[in-house]
Amino acid sequence: MDTTQNPWGVMTAPSLVMFDLDGTLVDSLADLAASVNFMRSSFGLPPLATETVRQCIGKGARNLVGRTLPERADDLDRGLDLFLEHNGANIAVHSRLYPGVLPLLAALRDAGVFLAVVSNKPTVLCRQLLDVLEVADWFGTVLGGDAVAQCKPWPDPLLLAMEQAGVVAPAAVMIGDSSNDFDAARAAGVRSIACTFGFGEPWEMELADSRIDSLEALLPLPF
Repeated sequence: MDTTQNPWGVMTAPSLVMFDLDGTLVDSLADLAASVNFMRSSFGLPPLATETVRQCIGKGARNLVGRTLPERADDLDRGLDLFLEHNGANIAVHSRLYPGVLPLLAALRDAGVFLAVVSNKPTVLCRQLLDVLEVADWFGTVLGGDAVAQCKPWPDPLLLAMEQAGVVAPAAVMIGDSSNDFDAARAAGVRSIACTFGFGEPWEMELADSRIDSLEALLPLPF
């Protein structure tokens, strides 16, 4: 099938579509960078460029803090607390939904598709961000990195989302922006779609089954 014309790669509607959050539904990079640099300033360290922070995102908040606080590796727990406290208090100062989010969610819901967020961000912050951006009610399941023992790239959160939705792998799709999403999807037996506009590197996009440059590319639905 020509996935350039049909990035879904299917003609029948999936029963479940799982979305990553940061870099897929929401452009949150500026707020994540601000929280990283608040944490660093608390240790008397200089700020990092936003692009540097982007390259460190993935595998959850603890990993992000570890990668952006190499000078104070022994203070990882305190750094994580500082980061999470600041991010929770400033969850959407600059964060915005990517273009096409609302039309896509509406079209999928009208098609009877169950919608889920599967992120490595802490669940409480996922819900907070979705609430502030007024899209929480679209999703039947919201799973953060702390919802399972092993977060993406392990398949565990995708398997849990499928269990909660009562859906088997061939009827599910994962939409994300990093190798964590695509590796997890492959391990779970789920089709994946890469958002090239997100935080991931070009090589990561090649790991997905198909690629899109905007969420509008998924509309109109082919099913």
